[in-house]
This record gives sequence, structure tokens and C-alpha cells, in this order.
Amino acid sequence: MVPAGFRVGIIASWAANEQRREKETVWCSHAALPHSIITSDASGLTGVWRGDDKHGQDGDGIVSFEVAADLSRAVFNFNVPNKVVGTITLTAADGYEDAVPQSEAEAKFMPTFRWLRPIPMAAATAELTFFPE
Repeated sequence: MVPAGFRVGIIASWAANEQRREKETVWCSHAALPHSIITSDASGLTGVWRGDDKHGQDGDGIVSFEVAADLSRAVFNFNVPNKVVGTITLTAADGYEDAVPQSEAEAKFMPTFRWLRPIPMAAATAELTFFPE
């Protein structure tokens, strides 16, 4: 049984060229990462979601991340054996820099959803390898 913790959902789609016919491939998987360490300071947020490997290694996977304090950029590093390794960088689109409420008064409209989409629109750059050996 996996203890409660973070589940990282990994959803990807890409064009696969099979016999000169472009065909889209869609893949989805989850990684249960029950241990986390998250630190915040004036520069932003850093964290690690880690699996529950019995040998002290990260055999079950690890995802580390950094988020800028102004939410303009987030970087996620994946190392989930047999699923995905690599990096995704999100850079906030122009006009969405202040998407998160800046005060308690601004958050009163929908207080439950304050952090639902901290970077609502972003350009994504991904360098990922799926099913690494």
C-alpha cells in the first residue's frame, strides 16, 4: 500500500510517423510520490516529491520543482523510472503575470480556488524521454 501523498499525473501526446501516416499517440500515467519537502522564501518555492523506495534510492521516482515568487516561471524535473525523465519549463504568458489574488480582499470572490491555477496561461518547453531504459 502506498501512503497518502502527491500523485503526479503525466499526460502526453505526440505525432507518431507510422508508414508515412501521421498518427497521434496519447499516453497517461501516474506516479505516487508520498514524501515531499517544500521550501519557500522571497525568491520563490522549491520542492521535491519523492517515492517510497525501501533502499533509500529514488527507484519509485522523484519530481523536483522551482517556482518563481511572482509565478512568472516554473521548472519541473522528472525522474520516474520506466515512465519519464526530463524537464518541463512553464513561462507565464503576457497579461497573466498577476493571475493569483494579491490580497485577501481579491481572494474573497472564490476563496476555495485561490491557488487552483497559479500559472493559468504559459508557454511550455519540454525535454522529456518517455519509457527510459
